[in-house]
Amino acid sequence: MRDGVDKVIGAPAALSGTSPRHPPYLSYRNGLAKPSTRDFGEDIMFKKIAASAVITFAILAAGQQVQAASDNSGTLVVRGTVETNCTVSIQDMGVQLDLTKGVNNVVVGKVTETCNDPDGYSISFTSQGGGNLKSGNAAVAYTASYDNVNHQDLGSEMRLTRKDAAFGEVNDLKVTVKGGSDRVAGAYSDIITVTIAAN
Repeated sequence: MRDGVDKVIGAPAALSGTSPRHPPYLSYRNGLAKPSTRDFGEDIMFKKIAASAVITFAILAAGQQVQAASDNSGTLVVRGTVETNCTVSIQDMGVQLDLTKGVNNVVVGKVTETCNDPDGYSISFTSQGGGNLKSGNAAVAYTASYDNVNHQDLGSEMRLTRKDAAFGEVNDLKVTVKGGSDRVAGAYSDIITVTIAAN
C-alpha cells in the first residue's frame, strides 16, 4: 500500500458488467493496474471485423488491378476510301486515208484506258456516221479493229469488257477501208466516240 492506494498485482475479481469467464484486462497507468472497459469477447470481435475489412480491401484492390490490366491496350481503326475513277484519253494520229486504193488496219488513234474498279470496266466505240466516212451525201464504209476485236462494223456499238482494273493501258484503234474507183471526190470524215465505264 502506497499513499493510500492499493497496487494491483493480480487479476481483480469480476466487475459489474463483465463476464466472469473473461476477466477484464488490466491497464497500467502511473504504476497502477486498472480494469479495461472492453472485455475479452469484444476485443476478439474487433479483431475479426478488422481482419474482415483487410480481406475485403485486398479483394477489391485485386479486382482493380485486373480491370487495370484489361485496359492497358486498345485498338482503333484507321479508315480511308478511294473513289471509283475511270478515264480514257485518245491520241489522234492525224492520218489521211487513201479511199481509192483502200487501207488495211491503219492506226488512226491510240487509246489509253484507266479504271480503278476492282470488278473491271467496259470500253465502247460508237460512230457518228454509223460506220461510214461521209462527205456531204457521199459515204464510204469502213471497219474498226481494237485490241482483240477485228474488223467490226461500227453500224452498231463496238464494246469490250475488262475483268480487272487497269492503269494506263494503251491500245491502237485501226481502220480498214476497201478501195474503189467510183468514189466521189471530197474530204471524208467520221467521228468515233470512245466511252469507258466501270462494271
